[in-house]
Amino acid sequence: RALGLEFLRLAENQMQLGVSKVFTDLLGPFGYNGSGPFQAELLDVCEFDNVRKRMSVLLRMPSGEILLYVKGADSSILPHVLEQEAKEQCDSHLLTFARQGLRTLCLAERVLSEEEFQDWHSRFKEAKAMITEDRADLIHDLSNELETKRLKLLGATAIDDKLQEEVPETIEQLRQAGVRVWVLTGDKVDTAISIAMSCKLLTEE
Repeated sequence: RALGLEFLRLAENQMQLGVSKVFTDLLGPFGYNGSGPFQAELLDVCEFDNVRKRMSVLLRMPSGEILLYVKGADSSILPHVLEQEAKEQCDSHLLTFARQGLRTLCLAERVLSEEEFQDWHSRFKEAKAMITEDRADLIHDLSNELETKRLKLLGATAIDDKLQEEVPETIEQLRQAGVRVWVLTGDKVDTAISIAMSCKLLTEE
């Protein structure tokens, strides 16, 4: 809302956003006429999993254009981005964020033709309806197929994921009692080190 967009509702696969004047012109190319909420059709969702480390949605804009939006770990997004300069700039920022202990995600998009979407969607719908043991593998493969082609980098986010109260003190007491504490994380190494230092899992020693 503070940026000028507000999620209003999702009903019968129709997503509505409240739009401020700042975004009126920016949404023009997607077919928004500047009157009332911006509305797009949610076509499909590829749910997050720990192997792909990303999730995505397919939207049909008011203009009829079909867009894929992907978010996930930098290691799962950047290798599939076409623009080398954009990747290098983003990687530099991500390293800075990680050293500050911030949790990061990358965002990307690409446009699909109607033919490409219909072909993929029919196979994805069929895979989701299956009850065989290879259902999850088929959904995973189809999600990968969609999300790893010709991506355009949109940017990255970085948030400060605050520790819960007394986490550092509790871990320190466990260490003093001789209890081993292990942390498994998918974060970048610099992020993991910074967080481990802040919660006293690691020390300068």
